[in-house]
This record gives sequence, structure tokens and C-alpha cells, in this order.
Amino acid sequence: MLRKMLNRINVIMCTVLCAIITSACIDDNDAVETETVSIPVNLYIPVNQEVITKTPGDPGTYEQFALPEYLYIYFVLNYNDGSDTKTQIFRPETIDGVVNLDTEKWSQKKVYTGPLSQYGDFVYEYEGKIDISLPAGKRNWARVYAAVSKVKLTGLDNPTTEAEVTNLKFSLSGAVADSEEDILQRNLRNNLQNLYSSPYNYNISDGESGSIYYGTVKAITGTVPYVNLLLYHVASKVDLIWNVATSQQSSLRITEITAENQFGGQAYLFRPMENVRSTDEAGAYNTTIISNDVGSQWMGRAYYYTIPFKDSRYDNKFCIRTRLRKNGEADKSYLPEFRRDISGSTIFTPWVRGDLTFNTVFTTALDGEAEVDPK
Repeated sequence: MLRKMLNRINVIMCTVLCAIITSACIDDNDAVETETVSIPVNLYIPVNQEVITKTPGDPGTYEQFALPEYLYIYFVLNYNDGSDTKTQIFRPETIDGVVNLDTEKWSQKKVYTGPLSQYGDFVYEYEGKIDISLPAGKRNWARVYAAVSKVKLTGLDNPTTEAEVTNLKFSLSGAVADSEEDILQRNLRNNLQNLYSSPYNYNISDGESGSIYYGTVKAITGTVPYVNLLLYHVASKVDLIWNVATSQQSSLRITEITAENQFGGQAYLFRPMENVRSTDEAGAYNTTIISNDVGSQWMGRAYYYTIPFKDSRYDNKFCIRTRLRKNGEADKSYLPEFRRDISGSTIFTPWVRGDLTFNTVFTTALDGEAEVDPK
């Protein structure tokens, strides 16, 4: 079974090995001497082997993840330009700043043994390369930020500084209903489990300078600079488990569960634990978990992925709201909301569990009158 890194978060591994392959050339636009650099990108995504069970003894099913198809990568380079020292952002020459990943280049399952691996980590490997034009002057340091996704991201700006890179946000809710952008964002909301990035504040021990950002390029002044970069889930996994006591099953059937008030709008790409809300935003959206599923009316388990946020109204807790309907009611509901303290999770998105155990029949109210019941 694939072991979890830190908060039992599934991991993608992206090894970026930089090798200079051509001689210097001159950029016609700004007359800065540049070199074309080939960056073979070795992407590793975990082969998830965790079994999700609904009830004790249930053989269960494996959680499904899709191979990423799009790569967003930002190369932050500090270098000498004559007597000046500059820091600039370099990216591959692509359309809309996204690199299309060739799905035919994913390998067979293998064991990953890289520097940040756990024992027995099974992965799929993607092999490819990216060409970036970099200045020919002395390179002092470089940091790489990257994200991969099954579907395209929208709303990303074109950053010109490292601060702008780490503050990048992507859109989750379109301004115009049923527009092309809105359709893309709805597709993204359904694929949040397949979105990964490099958290900007993940620092690791370095023998020379203490603690450094884990995506810092090694041997930047040499002929073969490289960086080992692991990518992590941008969304949190919410695991819901519900159970109706046997004594109540003649009076209570759970016929619908909806995950409500999920974070919409603009979400951080490289700061996944720094989204904050102070109101129920207009961009919030809902996801149906079950609807008239006889097999889950008394006992069940389901999971979904959602962008974590800290609600300033409730001591910066992560508020996970659900709407439950019982016994086939169409216009009445019950609104339990789990409020989980995630203040200790400053880098990686957490796996959050919500348990609903009913020893009595819960009371519903008309949808417009139902009040949130914190758990």
C-alpha cells in the first residue's frame, strides 16, 4: 500500500533535471544573451492502493485518480547581467502558459526510490522535456514552482516576480453562467483530486544554508543543474461516514446528502492552506454526494475533494457543511456543519473526516429556514 506523506496526502513527484544543450544566442527583442536549456521533466504520480469501504466486511473500491494532462511551471532565476544582478521569471514558450503532457509517455507502475520517497512507493512515471531560454550570464540561484492538472486552469495571471508566482490564484467559479470559462471551471471542480502543486513554504534542511525552499535548484552554477520537486494535492479530501442506529431505521432513511458552501472564486495555487473566507461567498458551490441510494440510506461512506479555507467567523476553522434530506422529502433538510481546526496544517492540505451517527431521528426544516447545526 502506498504510504502517505505527512498528512496522509497523496503525492506527485516531479524531478526537473536541467542540462544546457545549445550554445549562446541573442534575443532580438532585448539583446540579452540567452541559452536554450533542455529540461527533461520526470513526473511521478502515486499508484493509489487504498481501499475505500462502506461497511465492515465490504470489499470496497479503490480511489480513482486521473493522469495530469497540463503542466504550469515557473523558473525563478537570479543571475548577473553585466554589472547588474537580476531576478526574473522564465517559462517555456507555450500557448497560454500551459505545457501539454503527452499521455502516451506514462510508464508502467514502478517503485519510486527518490530522495523524498517512502518505502514501497509505487508510481507512474512521465518522461518528457521542456525547453526554456535563460540568460547566458552567471547564474546565482534558481527556484522552480510547478503545478499539474487533469484539466486546464483559468484565471491565472502572467507573473513577473517571484512574489506574484507564489500568490497565483486560479478560478473556481465563472462570472457568466454556461460560458466557456464557466464550463471549464465546473470541470475543474469535479477534478480537484487531480490538481497538484509545489507549496511555496515547504522548506527542507540544507547543509550549507540551513533551511531552503524544497524546489531550489541544485548545482545552479554548474553545467548540469537539477531539482527534485514533489507536488502535493491542492484540495483537501473530505471523508464522510454516516450511520443510522438499527433502532431508528424504521423511522429514518437518509435519501440525499449534499456538500454545500464549498470554496469558490479565486483559490491559491501554491499557498493551498492560506485561503480565507469571512462570509458565505456568492461563488460557493454544492456537490451531490448521494441521492435516493437505497444501499446507503442507513449506512454509508463517501469522499470528495474541496479547496480548504479558514473561516474568520469561526476562529479560522475549516467549515464543511452538508445538507441532508430524510425519507424522500424534497423541500426540507437538516444542515450539519463540521468545523475542523486546521491551524496546525500550514503547508499541506489535510484529510478531514466527518462522522454522522444518528441515534434519534433528526428534525428537518424548509430549505430556506433550515439553520446550520455545528458539529
